[in-house]
Amino acid sequence: MKKFFLILIIFLTACSNSPKDPMEPPKISVAGERVEYLDGEEVFSGYLVYERSKKGKRPGILLIHHWLGLDDFTMREADRFAEAGYLVMAMDMYGRDVKVTSHEDAAKFSGYYRENRDLMRGRIESAIGELKKNPHVDTDNLAVVGYCFGGDALIDYMLYSEEFKAGISFHGFYTSPLVESDLKGRLQIHHGILDTISTVDQLNKFMVVHPEIEAYLYKEAGHGFTVPEGSSYNREAAREAFERAKSFLKRNLYTKGEDEFLNYSTVIEAPIEEVFSYFNEVGKNIHWIKGFSGEETLYKEEGTYLNSRFIQKIRSMGMDMKFLGVITSYAEPTYLEMYYSDPRFIIRLEYILEEVEEGTKVTHRAYSVDSNSFINFFNKRILKKQMKRLKKAVEENKQ
Repeated sequence: MKKFFLILIIFLTACSNSPKDPMEPPKISVAGERVEYLDGEEVFSGYLVYERSKKGKRPGILLIHHWLGLDDFTMREADRFAEAGYLVMAMDMYGRDVKVTSHEDAAKFSGYYRENRDLMRGRIESAIGELKKNPHVDTDNLAVVGYCFGGDALIDYMLYSEEFKAGISFHGFYTSPLVESDLKGRLQIHHGILDTISTVDQLNKFMVVHPEIEAYLYKEAGHGFTVPEGSSYNREAAREAFERAKSFLKRNLYTKGEDEFLNYSTVIEAPIEEVFSYFNEVGKNIHWIKGFSGEETLYKEEGTYLNSRFIQKIRSMGMDMKFLGVITSYAEPTYLEMYYSDPRFIIRLEYILEEVEEGTKVTHRAYSVDSNSFINFFNKRILKKQMKRLKKAVEENKQ
């Protein structure tokens, strides 16, 4: 049975039994607004959302709506990605004055653009231009996300242009006439096995040409499985797909934040699944987490480590110490995010795993939430040592 034991930050002073509480990680407050922009002489009405209080630039996402247009669902999804730290522009493909009032309208409007790909690409380019105008966006770190019709549009555009480093399609289509062209960025696909509108067979044919795609299939999920208002909504599949999407963005877009105090990478000569197991299997953590003496689980949802809350115990220099934590993002075996604290600090930790020719590349980033430069200095040294111990433990004990 797996139990989630995570990395311990051992600061060289005693802990009290009342650590700071990261059980509710800091909420990112985002604000959205409708923005009008032009494509030629035609007016479009997009939705721009990001964290207004954060200083500096952050990666940008162009979000392309499903066939029903830029509706409440689309804006909610834009808000969710903004809460994950991105500046998001949800574009308007149809035009400010176009109203979608039925599925018949949606089929007519989306079909028109799918039959006029040059026009569709032009609409995307105009939206990209509006996104890049924002002074808070890092124009060298852009991704595109799309749903249904929007998934088809983004795949077509990534076969056409090098604008985006990464793209994510949710229950999209694979009908671009440019299918034989090279993808110009990394692409992740989320598709329901029960989708009868855009079938798994169509996806498989697309992947024969583009085997480099990172694709996930979801059981008991049909077309539009991420849309709560839809008849095919699958809550668990939608949750898992969103976590995987966040992991994918973390691996492919990156802009250093002002609060980052560690960015350390190492390559471990072992398969990615084996390396990830050192984060969550009983008995393996003890090989590289010095002084680990136990864990008390405060909360865990069935079937997932997401939102798990725990107290970890460690004995060091004759002292018993406690650390409080919560898992805020989890996508096995590629990504883990957690908030972690004791009475002196709260920090946010990321672990990003990627398969490489030599084995598995592990990137560890740490961010100060409530801390100071002196504590960060010591935590940085300790975290780097833990990563070196992790590499040694995995390589010495690999199967």
